[in-house]
Amino acid sequence: NDGDKVRFLYLGSLVPAKGLPLLLDVWRENEFNERAELWMIGSATNFALKQMENVKGIKYKGKVPRAHLPTLLRQCDCLIFPSFFEGFGQVILEAMAAGLTVITTDATAGPDIIEHEKEGFLISVGDRKQLSSYMDVLIRDRSLTKNMGKLSKEKARSFSWNAYGDRWKKILLSI
Repeated sequence: NDGDKVRFLYLGSLVPAKGLPLLLDVWRENEFNERAELWMIGSATNFALKQMENVKGIKYKGKVPRAHLPTLLRQCDCLIFPSFFEGFGQVILEAMAAGLTVITTDATAGPDIIEHEKEGFLISVGDRKQLSSYMDVLIRDRSLTKNMGKLSKEKARSFSWNAYGDRWKKILLSI
């Protein structure tokens, strides 16, 4: 995103377990909308839609076909994935492959993929102060956001199917 505002992205089901109430509270409390946008992509309950209603700076895109995601990801700067518990969370790697900085919790695959303060930020589950602080850092320092995004893209390459196959080949040859 080369616009004036930092564009944050939330991608996934818009449900409490994914940290949606936390993210919306932080967004409202900080009035980031003057300097940023928050794109919300995914299926939403009526309750979630009501929570986002009339909140400045939030753009709800709905559920998007998988084929359109790469284009949307490239229009954003940072994935925010504040999930309270998650399996692998493939969305993190997809965002990294598109060059996005990532803010996620220690209850996702984030700690296995992201080096804190290098490709993104790892926050404690439910920690609104950390989430707010890191969002503010990325809004204030656009060069940091871009640099972390470049490092994210590089890191994502090490998780390709070819890299996975190479690691397995090495293991099998050592046996």
